[in-house]
Amino acid sequence: MHPLRARVLRSVRRGHSSATDIARALEAPRSSVNEQLRHLSKAGLIYVSEVKNKRGAVQRFYRVHSDSDYFSESELEKIDVQGRKRIDAGIVRMFLTAMAAAMQSENHASPSSVFWSITRLVDEEAWQQLRTLHRETALQANQLIHEAEERLDRESGSEARVISSSVFLFELPKEE
Repeated sequence: MHPLRARVLRSVRRGHSSATDIARALEAPRSSVNEQLRHLSKAGLIYVSEVKNKRGAVQRFYRVHSDSDYFSESELEKIDVQGRKRIDAGIVRMFLTAMAAAMQSENHASPSSVFWSITRLVDEEAWQQLRTLHRETALQANQLIHEAEERLDRESGSEARVISSSVFLFELPKEE
């Protein structure tokens, strides 16, 4: 990944949302930031969350897709069923987009990639243990990613990889 592109992505994740804000925060030319924003948007890593007209110019505000967002149990309880379905559908869409891009790239089937899926019957005790294990795994992965982003910020010459880390556990509908 282009070094500036990685810095722009981290900047958007931290809340700098317009090209002007990002360019100022990174002390980089706005034209270069705009170019990197186009690449990140095309790759599906960010999206335009708002468009404003400011002094006759169009200003776009960007957000990172919520692939790294985590909802606690108490936060999920506050969201109605339809809202949870929309969130889940968005996560699955992002996963499938990322997976399709990976499969089309030269990195597909790399020995460092990990793919695993299993469908089994479990009892209530195993279900609860698996929910806890998956939640803890997701939180640990998120923590590692944040630590890596901090290292990348400190070490400007470090090589950055764009990754997708996904943890899925769900109950399948019962067959009739």
